Amino acid sequence: MLAEIQTFRIDAAVAAESVEEGTGSMLQMDYAVVFNQQGLFSMVLHKLSFIENSQRPGEINLPYNYDLKNNRPLALADLFNEKADYLTFLSEYCTADLKTRFNEALNTTEGLAPAAENFAHWNLTAGGIEFTFSNFQLGLDNATGDQSVLVPYSALKSMIQSNGPLDWAK
Repeated sequence: MLAEIQTFRIDAAVAAESVEEGTGSMLQMDYAVVFNQQGLFSMVLHKLSFIENSQRPGEINLPYNYDLKNNRPLALADLFNEKADYLTFLSEYCTADLKTRFNEALNTTEGLAPAAENFAHWNLTAGGIEFTFSNFQLGLDNATGDQSVLVPYSALKSMIQSNGPLDWAK
C-alpha cells in the first residue's frame, strides 16, 4: 500500500507542475474484509486514483488471502490437490456462468482460459471462492465494470486438498 501512495505522490506532483492552482488529483483507498474464519483471512483492497490531465480514473481491486494458522499468504494452488485440474474446472465453470449473463456480449473467453494469471483475483467467502474479472479481461465495454463469479465449495469438493486450508469445506 505504501508503494501505491508513493507512486501517486510522484504522479500528482508531476501533474501539479502543469496546473496553475492546485490539482484535481486524488487517491482513495479502502478495504473490505470478506472472510475471517477457520484460520483464514480474505480481504479486498480497493484503490481509486485520478491524476490531473489523465483521461479517466484508475480503479483496481486487489485481493489478499492469508493463512493465519501458518502465518503466510495463501495462493490459489494451496487450496487444491496437486493432481487436480482445478484451473480447467474454474475456466469452464466461470465461462458458463458469465455466458448466461452476457451471452453474445462476452467477446472473448481468452481471459477465462485455464491459466493461473486469469484466476489471480479471488477471495474466500462463506459460500465459496469468488473470482473477479475485469471488463477488459472479458472483452466487455467499460460500463460493465468488474464481474464476479462465486464457485461454491460444494462444486470444488473433489479437488480440495485433504488437510489443506479448505479441508473444513469438504
